[in-house]
Amino acid sequence: MLRPLRIVKPERLTEEDRQAREEVLNAPVPPGLPPGTNMLLVSVAGRFRGRGLNLTELVEAGKEGWQRAQRHYGAETDKLEQWGLRWVQESMLIALYDNENKAGL
Repeated sequence: MLRPLRIVKPERLTEEDRQAREEVLNAPVPPGLPPGTNMLLVSVAGRFRGRGLNLTELVEAGKEGWQRAQRHYGAETDKLEQWGLRWVQESMLIALYDNENKAGL
């Protein structure tokens, strides 16, 4: 039996988030990353917004995760596309966890 869809209203972007989003999207992509990486990282970072790090810091952590995935799987493999997003999410969660532990000291 199918469960009903859960409707979630998107949170409104604050002015600070809007400026950070524009800054990240207009930033040059580091060498070795595909051209659409910034948009992907901004969309993933939006899920973790409001948990202690701003959008720019989350995107930086996501870039590190994507680069780790590229080194592990190689730049042109199907595995990179399949698992790269997981590595990005994991690196953002680790950054949030590290930030939370630093704040608790």
